[in-house]
Amino acid sequence: MPELTRFFGIIIAMYYNDHSPPHFHAKYGDDQAVIRIDTGEVIDGNLSARALDRTSGVVTVIPRVVEVKPLANFCLWVCVMDGTSGTVDLAQELWGPMFEPLANPDLFHQAMVDPELETVVWPNGADLSPEFLYQMALQTPGKII
Repeated sequence: MPELTRFFGIIIAMYYNDHSPPHFHAKYGDDQAVIRIDTGEVIDGNLSARALDRTSGVVTVIPRVVEVKPLANFCLWVCVMDGTSGTVDLAQELWGPMFEPLANPDLFHQAMVDPELETVVWPNGADLSPEFLYQMALQTPGKII
């Protein structure tokens, strides 16, 4: 099991390219459960109430992007579900085979929020980690500049 973290005897794991909806696996002793990331709902399996309560922190740790607005100069304004918003400057990040095509302003401005991944994606398959976007938005909080 690809383990992400372990706390209070609870093992949290995620699998690459696993089925929808986005979820994680929690194991505590002999109990196991599959838990939705967006709601904390148990999809399959069983955990004690105490162990399930402790996994609620995993759900809130992963930021979920709810809105994006492409701006000039390869910047994005992003808003995260907890209300955090800010401007993310990607001008120096557009390198490598997935991101170099985004140096074309027409493609860059097609940025959108994928409702399943809950992060920013582009039609060429490029996407950004919601954690990265969240941290960058914290550095330039607030209104669109």
